[in-house]
Amino acid sequence: MLWSYITTNGIVAPPISYAINGKQYVAVMVGYGGFGPLLGISVPDRPRLPGRLMVFALDGGARPVSFVIPAQGVPDLHGASSAGDSANGLNKFNENCEVCHGVNASSRFTADLRRSPILLSQDAWRSVVIDGIFAQKGMVGFAKFITPQDAEDIRSYVLSKARVLANKPAP
Repeated sequence: MLWSYITTNGIVAPPISYAINGKQYVAVMVGYGGFGPLLGISVPDRPRLPGRLMVFALDGGARPVSFVIPAQGVPDLHGASSAGDSANGLNKFNENCEVCHGVNASSRFTADLRRSPILLSQDAWRSVVIDGIFAQKGMVGFAKFITPQDAEDIRSYVLSKARVLANKPAP
């Protein structure tokens, strides 16, 4: 190997090489993309980092600025409860939510629902899942597809996954 660089983010496109005024460059796009991150395939347990185009000059000396990986937390789940049915919530989650929010609500591409403070409030959850208050951000309401009880069942399921995450030992 002649040279390597840890991009910190996944490479999401093939590199290209080009020359300007006799100087050779290699460019590669890094970030999250494609279908894999939706399913949590080969994606580390960390927040989604911004994508960027990284360009390296052959015989260049500059170093790209490293990403600062922010600490991830889980909301304080003490006192958080749901009267929902987690088993039905799992089924409804898999039918309606999994494609965007990943297996076990642990997406690295969209919101990791296990870490969302909205999970703590039944009213806040309903306003997002049923009423669609985040429609402008891409999270449309699902009132046409699930009932308010289904939404609460999904919240109960996601709360159970958040508790598993909260009790997981730190690496």
